[in-house]
Amino acid sequence: MLGDEGLLFIFEHNPLNPFKVSVIKQCPFDINARLLDARTLKRRVTEAGLVDASIRYRLFVPPVMRRLRFIERPLRWLPLCAQYYVGARKRGT
Repeated sequence: MLGDEGLLFIFEHNPLNPFKVSVIKQCPFDINARLLDARTLKRRVTEAGLVDASIRYRLFVPPVMRRLRFIERPLRWLPLCAQYYVGARKRGT
């Protein structure tokens, strides 16, 4: 619940990334997981009454290559990463 003011950020694994999908399929913890695509999550957030919803893609570079993380910010629009997030705010804030 957001209260009178607030921001909402939902982080999700990216179903468009074949490596991430493979990892999730092999994980017993995620046996019943259903990944949401970013547009669907953004639409649901908007339907819930939040405004200014936006999608940002993240985690393009694996941890072992962290020195290349500087390339991630310019790629936030590209839906090929391991994760994404939808950010939105409560109407009137």
